[in-house]
Amino acid sequence: MNDIIDEVVATTPLAIEQVGNQLPKGFPASVFSSITAGLETASRSLQAAARVVSPR
Repeated sequence: MNDIIDEVVATTPLAIEQVGNQLPKGFPASVFSSITAGLETASRSLQAAARVVSPR
């Protein structure tokens, strides 16, 4: 299970970049920044929780 979580965490920055590149012109940068900050925080939290539940 940790391998899957590690993959999700590792691919999060690329996914954020790809979505950012596809946003329409004029999309509010503050909205994108807020969403990505939350996603990055969730990704780190998921990884930390996985380590507590199933340490390597």
